[in-house]
Amino acid sequence: MKIASVTTAVLFTICLMVSTACGADGEGGAQTPAQGEQPVLRGQATFQPTERMFYGGLGDTCEVTGQVFPRAGAQVVVKDATGTTIASGALEPGIIVEGVLGLPRPCRFAFAIEGIPRSDFYTIEVSDSGGAVRSLSYDELESRNWTVDFGVWQ
Repeated sequence: MKIASVTTAVLFTICLMVSTACGADGEGGAQTPAQGEQPVLRGQATFQPTERMFYGGLGDTCEVTGQVFPRAGAQVVVKDATGTTIASGALEPGIIVEGVLGLPRPCRFAFAIEGIPRSDFYTIEVSDSGGAVRSLSYDELESRNWTVDFGVWQ
């Protein structure tokens, strides 16, 4: 019976490594769109607690409460250079991720927004986040493979 448990654990670890490398956790996997295609904007917002808040393992769901922290379902809005909203999406449920050694594990909320029209500049904002806003040019987003990281809340 121990061999089956070890085999299952090894297979789970391999699957987790492959899905992480392919961008399943919101950290990558975006590709630069072909000429004329509208890109998919992928990103994440991460909450780093100052004390242990999440009592699960890596990959387990987590939830943050409060007025200025990311949370599942919070709207992510994309505006063009004129300030007009051109696309929106929502944060997915939080997942416990590996953090800095010695600190509690953070909770990461990913998002993906399809069909972003062309603009010279973009403003991306996470609602209910206390001002989590990123302004990037089209060229900057291209160089980042249409991914954006909102950093860490504490």
